[in-house]
Amino acid sequence: MPENDFVLQVATVNGSGSQSANLILVRTMFRMGIPVGGKNLFPSNIQGLPTWFTIRAHPHGFVSRRPKQDIVITLNSATAKADQNSLRTGGLFLHSTDCRLADGDLRQDITAVAVPFRDLVSQASDSVKAKKLLANMIYVGILAELMNLDRKILGQTVEDQFSHKAELVAANQKAVEIGSHWAKENASKLPQVAKAKLIPGGNDGQVLIDGNTAAGMGLVAGGCTVGAWYPITPSSSLMEGFIRYSEQWRKEASGLSKVAIV
Repeated sequence: MPENDFVLQVATVNGSGSQSANLILVRTMFRMGIPVGGKNLFPSNIQGLPTWFTIRAHPHGFVSRRPKQDIVITLNSATAKADQNSLRTGGLFLHSTDCRLADGDLRQDITAVAVPFRDLVSQASDSVKAKKLLANMIYVGILAELMNLDRKILGQTVEDQFSHKAELVAANQKAVEIGSHWAKENASKLPQVAKAKLIPGGNDGQVLIDGNTAAGMGLVAGGCTVGAWYPITPSSSLMEGFIRYSEQWRKEASGLSKVAIV
């Protein structure tokens, strides 16, 4: 099995908090020196509708999308049966037990494993709201175990992601450990179809940035001084990037902002 050469896809719904978990995975791999890219696949729609996130890694830096995935994780009942069709033969399909897929719904040329996300996340928190978000960190822990992600780097990435709230760091770290422990206990039915290996200095001198953030930076560099928009995914992060960099680069010594945001 080649190292650092894989594609994995996560299927969830808008507003479920999966974006943070997926970014943690991408950033962890990048910090491990692995050439990696992430792609959010979703229409501009309301909360609760389907969304997918694809992560591609390749030792030679090929990070564009590939037709077939090595691992697919689905927590969305509405798309679960169809999600497995993007897997290559021999791939791994991790589906929530809440998706209620029968044996007849599953392809016979892949390994399909039901994951009790609801039960596992109950070990991480008693809060209904928190459970909805922490379910995503359960699959981060499972993948960490399956793919041999560097735990020290993963832990630091989780801290960086939730640095604004210490209690969120602890809760998310706990969810990662619960997912990892479940993967260890179920190792016999979880084939390692993708493997991540640390490459010291592999991404030195490079930055990991998404398109909307880069565009926000470009707006500031290009001289834009007014931003007006309706907040909605996927456009919000572009304006958020513009606001963030404007606060850094477009303020006078007196603190007066030279940018208008509507």
